[in-house]
Amino acid sequence: MGNLFLVAFSMIFAFSIFHQNIVYSGVNRVYLGLYKGVAESGVISYGRFGNLLDVPYFSVDATKAAVNSYFESSLKRYVQTYKASYLFYNENGVIDFNLPRSFSVTLKCDISAFQKFERVAYFTLQENK
Repeated sequence: MGNLFLVAFSMIFAFSIFHQNIVYSGVNRVYLGLYKGVAESGVISYGRFGNLLDVPYFSVDATKAAVNSYFESSLKRYVQTYKASYLFYNENGVIDFNLPRSFSVTLKCDISAFQKFERVAYFTLQENK
């Protein structure tokens, strides 16, 4: 009888570890997917009248909307809640929400009561020479 309980406990434990690993891997894939061009959709390189800007920048609203939309559609399979926070910087590394040349997004979520996910992704606009 004791062996039955030991086997049942071992199976439940193994399944829960497997499930946590699947969820963690999925959230990590979503995080790494940010580097596949999601952030680039917020880059403004043309002015109002179609002229090419000398210095492109990230649109704060468009960048947040694109990243939030990506997180909403991708993370719902893995976690119920998450938190994304943003910081926008100018070329000197000072926080700037007017014409930012780089930004960071921090993704935080709880995988389980014992496992947390927190990663920061940095994106910077650079000139190709």
